[in-house]
Amino acid sequence: MKRDPYKHEEQWLRWKNKNRDRILEISKKNSNLVLDYLKDMEMGINTSAVSKKGSRSFIRLNTLRNRIVFLIKKFEKKYKVTDISKLTEKQVCNFFAGMRSGEIKREDGKNYKSVRDYVKIFKAFWHWYQKVSRKKGEEIEDLTFYLDTSGTKPEWVYLDEKQVRQLCENASYEYKILIWFFPLLLKQQTQINQEQKESQYLLVFQ
Repeated sequence: MKRDPYKHEEQWLRWKNKNRDRILEISKKNSNLVLDYLKDMEMGINTSAVSKKGSRSFIRLNTLRNRIVFLIKKFEKKYKVTDISKLTEKQVCNFFAGMRSGEIKREDGKNYKSVRDYVKIFKAFWHWYQKVSRKKGEEIEDLTFYLDTSGTKPEWVYLDEKQVRQLCENASYEYKILIWFFPLLLKQQTQINQEQKESQYLLVFQ
């Protein structure tokens, strides 16, 4: 049985039951579209030809519903659209450019750091919409063609000894072992790699 310490499955099922008929945060039409999309992702149908087959994981489903609902709420507010299909290519490009430049900020007033993640999720959603519409005999313009999916290198994040101890105290037994022994294993592997490089260097010049 696969472990789920962060209860991703529980979170997904709870959200799905609560929003079974409608996502109240967005318009009825947009809600229907998002729910159809998430149902397909849960079943693993109408996905990209290059993506893996099968249903999406619970953590992926939670990420998709969080970010898609967030984006549609933003689009509805900024462009006064209750039907996502009425968006234009220019509006979509301007929106994500605004996220990158800092013109569109987070609720706490800070800039978004992982804009490309939002772009990729919206592209996947829009390509799904194109695919299901094509099956109905409708051709939908690809509004995402010019979207920038590049990203910047994330800032280095580290924990001090006090934070590591706190993390360890709240972890399960298996994770406690990993937390304490991983740095030792990493150091050992680094030493092995260095010794291999030195051996190769000596062989070359012997």
